[in-house]
Amino acid sequence: MLKPTVLFHSHVPTPVTTGGNPPCTTLFVANIHRDTTEDEIREAFQGCTRLRFNPPRESGGPICFVEYDSINTATTVREIMNGFRLQK
Repeated sequence: MLKPTVLFHSHVPTPVTTGGNPPCTTLFVANIHRDTTEDEIREAFQGCTRLRFNPPRESGGPICFVEYDSINTATTVREIMNGFRLQK
């Protein structure tokens, strides 16, 4: 089982290098098992204001972008979901 990886470009309470990108409300989610559905991602990231799901590619599983209404919300979700394992 792959462990989803949540990469982010948002403000966090402690100093973290974000590659020089300004804070934002969008989380990039990768390392998702290729059989994971968009509905499963929506359930895992409840409360998002927008979700863009890109189906599995030949070379790997799906990726998605999950957007929230504020940087604080995105940061909180990232902290909770980073390393979260979807059950398959």
